[in-house]
Amino acid sequence: MHHKFINSFGNYYSIDTGKIIYCTVKDHLSEIFCEGDNSYSINKSLKQISESLGKNFFRCHKSHLINICYIKKFLPGELKIIFQNNKEIKVSRRQKPKLIKLLNSYNKNGGGKIHYVRQLGFSESIRSRFLPIAT
Repeated sequence: MHHKFINSFGNYYSIDTGKIIYCTVKDHLSEIFCEGDNSYSINKSLKQISESLGKNFFRCHKSHLINICYIKKFLPGELKIIFQNNKEIKVSRRQKPKLIKLLNSYNKNGGGKIHYVRQLGFSESIRSRFLPIAT
């Protein structure tokens, strides 16, 4: 548990960085989404936020910074991540191979079990089976 104080429109909040699910940017403001539907708008770039967070955070898109601990599944064919709260985030084509490598590393290091759906061009029932990235 690692707490940081963030300034959101003049108010300072202590947040547990391990409970950050993802961050996104819109209209030059970054929004941090945490467990329990808590969110905070701050005037920092995703790059600045990323530099202050741990190794479990990954910039999957120019507009999204994610905590890989909260990924429920990754759909590489659709370039989509689904979090444990069922929120969906897009992954850029450029970041897809880096994300797969990171998820494999996460599994090998005992970080958790993350699944992805392999896109084979078969029926939806086959595509919906979860295949582990690393065994």
